Amino acid sequence: VGLELALLVAVTAFLFLGNALSPQWFAVAVVVTGLLWGYDLAGAAGHRGLWVGAVPIILSVTAGTLASYRFGNTGMAAATVGAVLLALAWSVLTPRFRPLESIATGALLSAIGAFGSGALMVLRLRSEAEMTSFLLVAAVAVAASWLAASTDLAPVDPLTAAVLGALGAGVLAGAIWSEDLWPTVVAAAAAAAGLVAGRNVGSLARSGGFFLTGATQGSLVHLDGMIMAAGGFWLVLHLLV
Repeated sequence: VGLELALLVAVTAFLFLGNALSPQWFAVAVVVTGLLWGYDLAGAAGHRGLWVGAVPIILSVTAGTLASYRFGNTGMAAATVGAVLLALAWSVLTPRFRPLESIATGALLSAIGAFGSGALMVLRLRSEAEMTSFLLVAAVAVAASWLAASTDLAPVDPLTAAVLGALGAGVLAGAIWSEDLWPTVVAAAAAAAGLVAGRNVGSLARSGGFFLTGATQGSLVHLDGMIMAAGGFWLVLHLLV
């Protein structure tokens, strides 16, 4: 547990550092994070007999990051479509990935990886402050979820704790870095929905069940929600601001 927590803290700190340095360094941080996440997710799924390729997920994250950095929203959309095609092609080239469940899971996770990493990149290109706001929302939500799961003192379940943490952090981030409070709060609510969706999708792939029905395999399970949350946070700000 200590090693898993240290790895999660290191990844989060790298994202904060890359965001503070430049968009280029942030792109590097996103790609490295995607590499670790894809390998961890595919390995956890493989342990329960669901074969999912780590390479398509990692390549999708990389393509989503680079395409979004170069072409913005258009690049993110193209990378998301390309990620699905890549996952389907990979299943043709690799026999053990040909079962329908493996194909569907691989295509979904690749699309999530491309869209989530692309959303992170276009959000950073919009504003360092907006990216900092999202990282704060995600970090507080993950910390609240981890504390609720690790102790018996929390009055709510880990999923509810993550949602409440995201909303509270959204209010704080909006008050500090935004001229208008309400767009950031609405974006934080969308990120909270993405956290719930991402954790459950990741849990289904890793352990074959929903997040609250049992233990989830893997060392970077909290990144499942963060990847999805980035898309929701960016989309709301793109529509409202």
